[in-house]
Amino acid sequence: MRRNIMKIVENNFKFGTMDIRNTTEQIVCHHSGVTVLQSVEIIHDYHKNTKGWAGIGYHFYVRKDGSIYRGRPENTVGAHAVGANYNSIGICFEGNFSKEKMSEEQLNAGKELIAYLKEKYNISKIVGHKNVDTSECPGNNFPMDELRENGSYNIEDDSNENVVKELQKALNKDNNSGLDIDGIIGPLTTKAINNNMVRNFSVSEFARWVQERLIAKGYSLNEFGVDGKYGGETEGKVKEHQQKTGIDVDGIVGINTVNKLL
Repeated sequence: MRRNIMKIVENNFKFGTMDIRNTTEQIVCHHSGVTVLQSVEIIHDYHKNTKGWAGIGYHFYVRKDGSIYRGRPENTVGAHAVGANYNSIGICFEGNFSKEKMSEEQLNAGKELIAYLKEKYNISKIVGHKNVDTSECPGNNFPMDELRENGSYNIEDDSNENVVKELQKALNKDNNSGLDIDGIIGPLTTKAINNNMVRNFSVSEFARWVQERLIAKGYSLNEFGVDGKYGGETEGKVKEHQQKTGIDVDGIVGINTVNKLL
């Protein structure tokens, strides 16, 4: 049965230098190539510390239980398919589909994720690693035709209501603001934001929320990741986003910057 909500699990990975991808024309599917369970953290560590890459080469990782994890930032060039990294998003599916078959949970999650990416980037080309490079990946049992079918999706992380709810929880935890967790930025939430603006050297759940939203917007926090500490790295990305979205560039997160992070 298809899930009603698809949640993308964010990460706190530290990456090396990565290039921004200028075009997105296809999705390249992979398998992890092993039958044993393998976390996204293991893959990130292997790609970074054994292969010497910036970090995990895939943009998304779909586990056997249907959970979806973010890999490297979505707007960066991947490291998953030689000759196709520059114009593709890489999705890795946990498992070895030369030896096993995909579970219904994993298949449905993959269909939802691919449907979302196809619509977001207005693309229709879905291929396997072996279609763009010399490889057997993702295996003869990989259900490519089924994954290409149009699925439905509802990305929890892209819902402003859910994002605002997480912000309200953060403000309540930091400051006992007493906000209703309703997902609406009304007068009380606006007041709580402006009374507790995030600025350099802030350490708070609000600062953590800002970092998570920056990553969701495609920015990389390579040095410290999501640690709830508003240092120079995070401030620099906030300023970059403020400039990009046409608001005052001061590195301070009040209501105007919050609205641009939604």
